[in-house]
Amino acid sequence: MVYTGKPSTGCYLCRRRKIKCDETEPACRNCKVYGRDCPGYRPAIVFQNENKTAQQLVTRFRSLATRNAKRFQFPELSPSVCVTDSLLEDQALCYFFDQYSIQKKPLCTPGHLEFIPPLYAISRERGDGVSSSCLRWAVDAAAFSSLANEANIPTLSRQAWKRYGMALRELKEALDAPGSPVKDETLAAIVLLTIFEDINGERKGLQSSHVAGFELLVRLRSEGQLANNYGRSLFNFAYTQMQIQILVLGDRPRMDMDSLVGLFDHSHPPHVLMSTVSKISSFIWNVPSQLWSSRNTDLQTPIGESLPRLIESGKLLDSELTQWCQAIPIEWLPCMIHSATGETLITYRSVSVAILWNFYRSARIVILYTLHRICQSLQSLATDSREQLITLSLQKLGGVSPEKSIRDLFGEICKSIPFSLGDIDIQGKPIFPSQRNCQLRAVQGYQLLWPLWHMTQCEFSSWEQRSQARAALQRLGSQFGIKLALVLANSIHNSQG
Repeated sequence: MVYTGKPSTGCYLCRRRKIKCDETEPACRNCKVYGRDCPGYRPAIVFQNENKTAQQLVTRFRSLATRNAKRFQFPELSPSVCVTDSLLEDQALCYFFDQYSIQKKPLCTPGHLEFIPPLYAISRERGDGVSSSCLRWAVDAAAFSSLANEANIPTLSRQAWKRYGMALRELKEALDAPGSPVKDETLAAIVLLTIFEDINGERKGLQSSHVAGFELLVRLRSEGQLANNYGRSLFNFAYTQMQIQILVLGDRPRMDMDSLVGLFDHSHPPHVLMSTVSKISSFIWNVPSQLWSSRNTDLQTPIGESLPRLIESGKLLDSELTQWCQAIPIEWLPCMIHSATGETLITYRSVSVAILWNFYRSARIVILYTLHRICQSLQSLATDSREQLITLSLQKLGGVSPEKSIRDLFGEICKSIPFSLGDIDIQGKPIFPSQRNCQLRAVQGYQLLWPLWHMTQCEFSSWEQRSQARAALQRLGSQFGIKLALVLANSIHNSQG
């Protein structure tokens, strides 16, 4: 009898589920994702393989990437190898959880969507409500789509869209069911549907169709949403999407941003930053009407007198942002290094820290651009005191014009790109392409998109900066199959702040 290959060395549960096991000791990642205790591995048994053809088929079949080792590559299957739908779907889930969920590390790395694997496992084990059902469909849709786009698997993409339709139907029922809107599973489902639409580039224009849902559920969930780790992680994602819509895309907030300030833990650096950004959102929406009313107005009128006060308020908010940098853990501080070519670059302890800094820089750019517009309105006032007021305004900004400060902030984002994309390590040493995906995960690439796009649209960014940002967007889109990145890379420069 011809032996067709040695027995699988994976854990018992992975073998029963017929999926690739990464064989990590003491427990494999698949079992952790599935929410089960890993049953362990059977002793190794060595046989002689006398069939080279069978060996080649088995080798070709075993191509699921090991945890944190290298980028997932879907196997190239010959017609003689048939992979079942269930196996493909399990691989998609493992890929998605590995690429779109990062656990928080104390004082080092903020987490990203770390709630997804445990909530999904709970919903599969004992979740029979409409919120749990909605979450399962939404996770499947995002997971199938992420692998389908990254590995170009049309059949899996079709399955993803079916799951997406089911998730939308269940979401409507969950929002109507008593008690369901405030459940973690309901908000998590909206998070996953947002990711699905962005993976597929399905936004209407650039506006997200789910931000209104985020604002509604954040209001309903109130203070209790920050009482546990799942709730905090969900809130962080929802909050970021809400601020992108307001600060970057210029959408009007549907809720009182100041009401969020009381929710934050002011001993937690990211929450301190989020608190200040909430104040900025409120501020920038109080400015336009006063700027419009100030045209052809004398400085001595109440409207004219309000402009210097606006500058003072904006300057205080900018000062709050700069003070944030002085209170963060030392592990989160950026490192200035010089590349082999003598170029100055910025690195961090992790890509997640770089994302947090880009969020900070984007918020500063928005407030500085608003101050620039106020200064422009001062210049339009017909008064002998105009020049004196403009000089005073610039002195309040540290003697540096808003335009120069904005260019410097864009420059810092550009200097961070090589590290953020995984081209160099924290010391500035080049990273081999085969190792880059150990440093950069898809969810981190997803979080990098909007600061890069903002740079392509602002009138104060240079042509070189816009080109570098657009190239980074194209790379993230092709590397992780995130079509929104390609949409943003190809959007037309509209010379806005």
